[in-house]
Amino acid sequence: MPINQQLTDFKNQIKATIRRSSDHGFVSYSGCNRVCGEMMSVMQIAEDHAQAADYQQAFDIYIMVLVGAVKLISHADTSSGAAGDVIYGCITEIDKICNAVHEEKQQHFFDTIIKNVKNKAFQEWSEQGYQLLKSAVYFVQNQKQAQKIYAVFSVLGTMYDGEDYPDKLLITHGLIERLEGREAAEHYLMNNIHVPEIRILVIENAMAAKNYLLAENLCTEALQQDTRGYFNKPAPWAYYLERLYTEMANEEKREELIRFILFHGDTSYFKKLKELYLQQGIWSPKREVLWQELSKGVMPHAYASLLAQEGETSLLLDVVKQHIAFIMHYGKQLAEDYPQATYEIYEKYILVEAQQATDRGKYKNVCRIIKNLSDAGGKVNAMNMIEHLTEMYQRRPAMIDELAGVKKKICQ
Repeated sequence: MPINQQLTDFKNQIKATIRRSSDHGFVSYSGCNRVCGEMMSVMQIAEDHAQAADYQQAFDIYIMVLVGAVKLISHADTSSGAAGDVIYGCITEIDKICNAVHEEKQQHFFDTIIKNVKNKAFQEWSEQGYQLLKSAVYFVQNQKQAQKIYAVFSVLGTMYDGEDYPDKLLITHGLIERLEGREAAEHYLMNNIHVPEIRILVIENAMAAKNYLLAENLCTEALQQDTRGYFNKPAPWAYYLERLYTEMANEEKREELIRFILFHGDTSYFKKLKELYLQQGIWSPKREVLWQELSKGVMPHAYASLLAQEGETSLLLDVVKQHIAFIMHYGKQLAEDYPQATYEIYEKYILVEAQQATDRGKYKNVCRIIKNLSDAGGKVNAMNMIEHLTEMYQRRPAMIDELAGVKKKICQ
């Protein structure tokens, strides 16, 4: 099949799926997932082209899908995140291809990016436009090409607060580095060090050059200003410092940063701290104190999760007694060591939920807890609870019906 024909067929295929999934021009949640599924299947074919070193066809397919996905998010329920996955995937693969493409293909890639970034869709979603435009920097050899990129800045504009998008600054840095040299590029970076994305780039460059003092100062300064990052995790500066102290073999400061990251919400760092203590031969004396600190220093659900991962069932039982809803997550594990105490928590939780249940949906939830109790080895206790609730709530026929249903499942 001719290359252009394949691209046209894919474009029509996606458009047809969008039409079938639209209602008066709007694509619903399920419709968006369906369209994105179609886009991902086309992306897979683009990946096959890339693996066969057919970079131009792969690139053209990714660009087509990307533009379609950016247009889609303006009139679709994208809350599932599928559209974001498509966009991120296309931009990532486009960048990989641009970084690997042969010299004779460069003009096509450069011109195609410039043309598509000017698409109206990217004017509405400028952040994605700048992300795509970054890949054009690989091909810049002269001021004329650089000016074509700079000209797009006015099309994409600024953020809502009037500030520049970070990727715009990164693009400018890339152009300066290619045309004016490293010294001028480093000067530009330091002039914009207040931008987190720029600071990250400087830190990474410093660490690559083993300029640990500069990296440490930049991280420490930023961490003093803001300790929090995205999704209630520590700021990235803490992670860079931990990595830096690992490379420097500074165990004292590394322990301090691991603890900082752990107690600021990233409980995955518990394993790093435990490994460090094991290497130092001090895990046993540190263990009890650390658990006490964690019980007060992190959220209860995170503390319980760590206890479960480490098999600390005695401490976990105490937590679940205080937060009885946790029994649904940890009941089976607790029942292996503390069956009677575990079943008592289940029964307490069932009675509380049953008392608050006012409709069939909530009755089903009560029955789900009863089934969970049975699955944890408390079949007899579960059957007793069914009988007890049946007698207690005889005036709730819907609950009696749900209880009969779960009793049948348990007896099977």
